Amino acid sequence: MNYETVVTWLTENDTHFPFNATWEHNYDSFVIASFLSTILAIIHYISSEITHDYSQVDRAWSLLPVIYAWHFTIHDYLSNGMLNVRLVAASIIISLWGARLTYNFARKGGYYSSGQDYRYPYLLEKVGPVLMAILNITFIATVQNFLLLLLASPLYIVSQVSNKTSCLSTFDWIIIATHLSLLFIEAVADEQQYAFQTAKHALLEYLQPSQLKDDFKNGFLWHSGLFQYSRHPNFFAEMAMWWVIYFFSVSAIQEAIGQFHLASIQITQYIKKM
Repeated sequence: MNYETVVTWLTENDTHFPFNATWEHNYDSFVIASFLSTILAIIHYISSEITHDYSQVDRAWSLLPVIYAWHFTIHDYLSNGMLNVRLVAASIIISLWGARLTYNFARKGGYYSSGQDYRYPYLLEKVGPVLMAILNITFIATVQNFLLLLLASPLYIVSQVSNKTSCLSTFDWIIIATHLSLLFIEAVADEQQYAFQTAKHALLEYLQPSQLKDDFKNGFLWHSGLFQYSRHPNFFAEMAMWWVIYFFSVSAIQEAIGQFHLASIQITQYIKKM
């Protein structure tokens, strides 16, 4: 949408939202997102090398998939002039995931300068600055950034194959319900883990580590809550949620193929009648 188009729209439509907006320069949304991911990888690498704080990507972990999701949704709207309800639904539940994870990361002090993952200083001490810099440029700052883009990439597929229907399919609603269920499991597990760690550190103010008992002595939850059924229920839910997001693309492809088959049958029947 160039300058002249914007001016024309403003003069003809006052200040109403352009529900039929289109974008004349229809650059591929994945190319744009990849460019942004590359820029962020460079920024994260440089800043982490300067500050020796290698948790730069960690602080963006809950934010970037949300940004990419809405980028694909808004780009699709600007390109086609109408909202794709499947993309909007996916972006909303990804936003819920991001909001909860941001809150959980913030309350643990992750956004403070002292909130670096404790494993990075340990790793730096073991491998040295040269190997750490290599690891940083090959994985920590780069691969992780592109991974965050790939998490939201099923929405790009949806934007390419979806027929822009005005309602969600039954499969879409199953996807949404499953994702929200997994989000609830992750939230409960994180809350249980946070409460346990808070209680453990409170006990350590008065007791020696050798005086602790049960799970507190082990240092991690094992015999209570969701952790008695899985060593990492929150990690399981986290990974499963992104598999569920992937199924939005499956739903879109299934719908497109189904309609194609239906159209083929109708055309065949029409030809037979001729």
